[in-house]
Amino acid sequence: MTLSVRTHVPITRSSTVFSLTLTICLSLVAFISSNCSNLSSKSISIRQIFPESEVGVTAVLTTNSPQILRVTFRPLVAKMHLYGGNHLPAGSDGFGVPISVETSNGLKEIGAVRSNVRATTRPFGKPPIDLPIYPSGSVTLSVPVILSRSGPLSLQLSFSGCTQRVCYLPVRNTRLVFTR
Repeated sequence: MTLSVRTHVPITRSSTVFSLTLTICLSLVAFISSNCSNLSSKSISIRQIFPESEVGVTAVLTTNSPQILRVTFRPLVAKMHLYGGNHLPAGSDGFGVPISVETSNGLKEIGAVRSNVRATTRPFGKPPIDLPIYPSGSVTLSVPVILSRSGPLSLQLSFSGCTQRVCYLPVRNTRLVFTR
């Protein structure tokens, strides 16, 4: 034998308002969550390892507004530093190719290139020349861009790095292409 107990809950105006408010809130949450994919950042990326230089490079381009190109240079060897600055001082004779990113083929820079870390100078060679270097580890350069045409988008990279004992082969004007 089963006993069932029925309870009676009177419907009041305040419970109706609460129920209606809850329904509206749940509907709003469902609407927002279903449209969050439209709000997320869309991007395309390239990953390239340069074994002769012991550096991995990842370039990410956000294709929605604002369009930002971020290029991360990641040393594959412990305690490796990369050369910074836009140019090296006279007398460096090609020693230490600085990190540079140039846009081309459908990408146009519309602002200044920014780095996530600051380069400092260190004396190298005899007579000593002050060369700009980034601290050991990854360096990310970011630049605002616009897509100036459809089709493949490309950029050119240059960089070099050293440890306390070894300098690796520099990469000069190497082109990377985004495919859409």
